[in-house]
Amino acid sequence: MAGAQIEPVRFELPGYIRCLGPFVQAVNRAVVSSSPLIGEIAERPTRHRGPIRNAPQPNPVEHRSEPLTINYEVSFDIIRNGQVEAFVELLIQQANEQFIGGLERQFIRAAQDVTHASGRVIDANGEPLSFDHVIDLVESVEISSDESGALRMPTIMMNPETRKIVERLQPTPEQHDRLNAVLRKKHEENLRNRKTRRIGR
Repeated sequence: MAGAQIEPVRFELPGYIRCLGPFVQAVNRAVVSSSPLIGEIAERPTRHRGPIRNAPQPNPVEHRSEPLTINYEVSFDIIRNGQVEAFVELLIQQANEQFIGGLERQFIRAAQDVTHASGRVIDANGEPLSFDHVIDLVESVEISSDESGALRMPTIMMNPETRKIVERLQPTPEQHDRLNAVLRKKHEENLRNRKTRRIGR
Protein backbone atom coordinates (compact mmCIF):
# COMPACT_ATOMS: atom_id res chain seq x y z
CA MET A 1 0.00 0.00 0.00
CA ALA A 2 1.43 3.36 -1.05
CA GLY A 3 2.47 5.61 1.82
CA ALA A 4 2.10 2.86 4.44
CA GLN A 5 4.67 2.84 7.23
CA ILE A 6 6.49 -0.38 7.99
CA GLU A 7 6.51 -1.14 11.71
CA PRO A 8 9.60 -2.89 13.09
CA VAL A 9 8.99 -6.42 14.27
CA ARG A 10 10.16 -7.08 17.83
CA PHE A 11 10.94 -10.62 18.80
CA GLU A 12 10.28 -11.36 22.45
CA LEU A 13 11.60 -14.65 23.73
CA PRO A 14 10.93 -14.82 27.49
CA GLY A 15 12.83 -18.07 27.92
CA TYR A 16 15.97 -16.66 26.38
CA ILE A 17 15.62 -13.39 28.30
CA ARG A 18 15.37 -15.24 31.63
CA CYS A 19 18.51 -17.24 30.85
CA LEU A 20 20.52 -14.34 29.46
CA GLY A 21 21.19 -12.64 32.83
CA PRO A 22 22.67 -15.68 34.62
CA PHE A 23 24.56 -16.61 31.45
CA VAL A 24 26.19 -13.17 31.17
CA GLN A 25 27.07 -13.25 34.89
CA ALA A 26 28.73 -16.65 34.46
CA VAL A 27 30.69 -15.33 31.48
CA ASN A 28 31.77 -12.27 33.46
CA ARG A 29 32.99 -14.44 36.35
CA ALA A 30 34.99 -16.60 33.92
CA VAL A 31 36.50 -13.52 32.29
CA VAL A 32 37.42 -11.95 35.65
CA SER A 33 39.13 -15.15 36.82
CA SER A 34 41.34 -15.03 33.71
CA SER A 35 42.79 -11.63 34.66
CA PRO A 36 46.19 -11.90 36.41
CA LEU A 37 45.32 -8.75 38.37
CA ILE A 38 41.56 -8.75 39.10
CA GLY A 39 41.35 -12.55 39.20
CA GLU A 40 43.42 -12.63 42.41
CA ILE A 41 41.00 -10.38 44.31
CA ALA A 42 38.27 -12.01 46.39
CA GLU A 43 34.72 -11.03 45.49
CA ARG A 44 31.35 -11.23 47.22
CA PRO A 45 27.85 -10.01 46.37
CA THR A 46 26.71 -6.87 48.15
CA ARG A 47 23.77 -4.48 48.16
CA HIS A 48 25.94 -1.62 49.34
CA ARG A 49 26.02 1.02 46.60
CA GLY A 50 28.91 2.94 48.11
CA PRO A 51 30.84 4.97 48.49
CA ILE A 52 33.47 2.55 49.79
CA ARG A 53 36.01 3.89 52.25
CA ASN A 54 39.38 2.44 51.31
CA ALA A 55 41.45 4.50 53.74
CA PRO A 56 40.42 5.53 57.28
CA GLN A 57 40.94 8.80 59.10
CA PRO A 58 42.72 11.19 59.25
CA ASN A 59 42.86 11.18 55.44
CA PRO A 60 39.82 9.17 54.34
CA VAL A 61 39.67 8.03 50.73
CA GLU A 62 36.28 7.07 49.35
CA HIS A 63 35.38 5.60 45.98
CA ARG A 64 31.92 5.38 44.51
CA SER A 65 30.76 2.40 42.52
CA GLU A 66 31.03 3.12 38.82
CA PRO A 67 28.90 1.32 36.25
CA LEU A 68 30.62 -0.69 33.54
CA THR A 69 29.06 -0.81 30.10
CA ILE A 70 29.81 -3.58 27.63
CA ASN A 71 28.75 -3.32 24.00
CA TYR A 72 28.41 -6.61 22.16
CA GLU A 73 28.57 -6.78 18.38
CA VAL A 74 27.32 -10.03 16.89
CA SER A 75 26.78 -10.77 13.23
CA PHE A 76 23.15 -11.45 12.32
CA ASP A 77 24.31 -14.52 10.36
CA ILE A 78 25.62 -16.07 13.59
CA ILE A 79 22.22 -15.62 15.24
CA ARG A 80 20.24 -16.72 12.18
CA ASN A 81 22.33 -19.86 11.74
CA GLY A 82 22.26 -20.71 15.44
CA GLN A 83 26.05 -20.75 15.76
CA VAL A 84 26.13 -20.98 19.54
CA GLU A 85 29.87 -21.61 19.85
CA ALA A 86 30.72 -18.63 17.66
CA PHE A 87 28.32 -16.47 19.66
CA VAL A 88 29.88 -17.49 22.99
CA GLU A 89 33.39 -16.95 21.65
CA LEU A 90 32.55 -13.41 20.53
CA LEU A 91 30.78 -12.72 23.81
CA ILE A 92 33.75 -13.78 25.91
CA GLN A 93 36.27 -12.00 23.70
CA GLN A 94 34.43 -8.68 23.78
CA ALA A 95 33.64 -8.99 27.49
CA ASN A 96 37.30 -9.67 28.19
CA GLU A 97 38.43 -6.56 26.34
CA GLN A 98 35.86 -4.17 27.83
CA PHE A 99 34.87 -5.59 31.22
CA ILE A 100 38.38 -6.45 32.42
CA GLY A 101 39.77 -3.21 31.05
CA GLY A 102 37.18 -1.19 32.97
CA LEU A 103 37.70 -3.10 36.23
CA GLU A 104 41.48 -2.82 36.03
CA ARG A 105 41.32 0.93 35.39
CA GLN A 106 39.06 1.38 38.43
CA PHE A 107 41.31 -0.77 40.61
CA ILE A 108 44.50 1.03 39.58
CA ARG A 109 42.89 4.45 40.11
CA ALA A 110 41.72 3.43 43.61
CA ALA A 111 45.13 1.96 44.45
CA GLN A 112 46.84 5.18 43.39
CA ASP A 113 44.50 7.26 45.56
CA VAL A 114 45.07 5.06 48.62
CA THR A 115 48.84 4.99 48.06
CA HIS A 116 49.06 8.78 47.94
CA ALA A 117 46.80 9.14 51.00
CA SER A 118 48.94 6.71 53.02
CA GLY A 119 52.17 8.46 52.09
CA ARG A 120 53.69 5.36 50.52
CA VAL A 121 54.91 7.12 47.40
CA ILE A 122 58.52 6.86 46.29
CA ASP A 123 59.69 10.06 44.59
CA ALA A 124 62.79 9.58 42.44
CA ASN A 125 63.17 13.37 42.10
CA GLY A 126 63.80 13.07 38.40
CA GLU A 127 66.56 10.48 38.78
CA PRO A 128 66.62 7.42 36.51
CA LEU A 129 64.96 4.37 38.03
CA SER A 130 67.52 2.33 39.96
CA PHE A 131 67.53 -0.83 42.05
CA ASP A 132 67.72 1.37 45.14
CA HIS A 133 64.28 2.73 44.26
CA VAL A 134 62.98 -0.84 44.04
CA ILE A 135 64.39 -1.57 47.50
CA ASP A 136 62.82 1.65 48.83
CA LEU A 137 59.47 0.43 47.48
CA VAL A 138 59.82 -2.99 49.12
CA GLU A 139 60.82 -1.35 52.40
CA SER A 140 57.79 0.98 52.38
CA VAL A 141 55.08 -1.68 51.98
CA GLU A 142 53.75 -4.22 54.43
CA ILE A 143 54.71 -7.78 53.57
CA SER A 144 52.91 -10.61 55.35
CA SER A 145 54.04 -14.19 55.92
CA ASP A 146 52.34 -17.50 55.34
CA GLU A 147 51.88 -20.23 57.94
CA SER A 148 55.41 -21.52 57.37
CA GLY A 149 56.87 -18.06 57.95
CA ALA A 150 57.81 -17.41 54.32
CA LEU A 151 57.23 -13.88 53.10
CA ARG A 152 54.37 -13.28 50.68
CA MET A 153 56.01 -10.95 48.20
CA PRO A 154 53.67 -8.24 46.87
CA THR A 155 52.48 -7.99 43.29
CA ILE A 156 53.96 -4.96 41.56
CA MET A 157 51.96 -3.25 38.82
CA MET A 158 53.80 -1.20 36.22
CA ASN A 159 53.47 -0.19 32.60
CA PRO A 160 55.35 -2.24 29.98
CA GLU A 161 58.09 0.35 29.48
CA THR A 162 58.86 0.54 33.20
CA ARG A 163 58.92 -3.24 33.37
CA LYS A 164 61.59 -3.36 30.68
CA ILE A 165 63.72 -0.93 32.67
CA VAL A 166 63.30 -2.91 35.90
CA GLU A 167 64.18 -6.19 34.19
CA ARG A 168 67.44 -4.66 32.95
CA LEU A 169 68.48 -3.51 36.43
CA GLN A 170 71.41 -5.44 37.86
CA PRO A 171 71.86 -5.04 41.64
CA THR A 172 75.32 -4.45 42.99
CA PRO A 173 76.57 -6.64 45.87
CA GLU A 174 75.80 -3.75 48.24
CA GLN A 175 72.25 -3.42 46.91
CA HIS A 176 71.76 -7.19 47.13
CA ASP A 177 72.86 -7.11 50.78
CA ARG A 178 70.53 -4.18 51.49
CA LEU A 179 67.55 -5.98 49.94
CA ASN A 180 68.27 -9.09 52.02
CA ALA A 181 68.50 -6.94 55.15
CA VAL A 182 65.12 -5.34 54.39
CA LEU A 183 63.47 -8.72 53.82
CA ARG A 184 65.08 -10.15 56.95
CA LYS A 185 63.71 -7.25 58.98
CA LYS A 186 60.22 -7.82 57.53
CA HIS A 187 60.44 -11.50 58.42
CA GLU A 188 61.53 -10.75 62.01
CA GLU A 189 58.70 -8.22 62.44
CA ASN A 190 56.17 -10.78 61.29
CA LEU A 191 57.52 -13.34 63.74
CA ARG A 192 57.27 -10.87 66.63
CA ASN A 193 53.72 -9.93 65.66
CA ARG A 194 52.73 -13.59 65.44
CA LYS A 195 54.13 -14.31 68.91
CA THR A 196 52.32 -11.28 70.30
CA ARG A 197 49.00 -12.46 68.86
CA ARG A 198 49.50 -15.94 70.30
CA ILE A 199 50.32 -14.55 73.76
CA GLY A 200 47.22 -12.34 73.60
CA ARG A 201 44.97 -15.37 73.17
